[in-house]
Amino acid sequence: MDRKKAIRAIRLPLEWAGLWLGVATLSFLPRKALLGVCDFASLAMYLFDRRGRRRALANLRIVLGKSDVAPGRHYADGAENPARREKLVIRRSYRNMARTVGHAFWTCRNAKARAAQAGSMCAEGKAFLRENRPAVTVSGHIGCWEILSQLAFLEGHRMMSVAKDIGTRRMTKLLMKARSAIGQEIVAADGAFRPLMAGIKAGKSL
Repeated sequence: MDRKKAIRAIRLPLEWAGLWLGVATLSFLPRKALLGVCDFASLAMYLFDRRGRRRALANLRIVLGKSDVAPGRHYADGAENPARREKLVIRRSYRNMARTVGHAFWTCRNAKARAAQAGSMCAEGKAFLRENRPAVTVSGHIGCWEILSQLAFLEGHRMMSVAKDIGTRRMTKLLMKARSAIGQEIVAADGAFRPLMAGIKAGKSL
């Protein structure tokens, strides 16, 4: 057995243990406690995932350019040292990912009420969706990207969302079930074109 297969064999039961624990615990927590657990988990991931931090820094510098990290460097506007700023962005990215996954587990239970508790759609968003039925919306991975389609569903729109596979097949199936708890339809990214076109023709928003 090669190294990758060995790691995958070891990781599979750990993934299932984590998923079971997430569904069994996170879905019962109040929202404030959920965020606390997610923030703790994200800090642990940030501290131990050295490979992930290196990749995040490389991607960040592609977007923003390489920072001048000379010690004691300050800017006229009072901004912090660029190296500290990079760490802060990466740290917040880990937290954002943990909170988003936690939100998916959290909305397995009382999905509509909890999605409503997580946020509300602004008047401009409501007007856009009302005037453009069906609508095609695109969200970046900023904040909890699960919420946009959930809030649109609460506004009375039939929603279809595209999602990639995550981890193993069983892990993906469980997360898809969590994402569809509120009533939206989840379409796998691989081969999504035909079902999405059929959805638009049927009056569903994407």
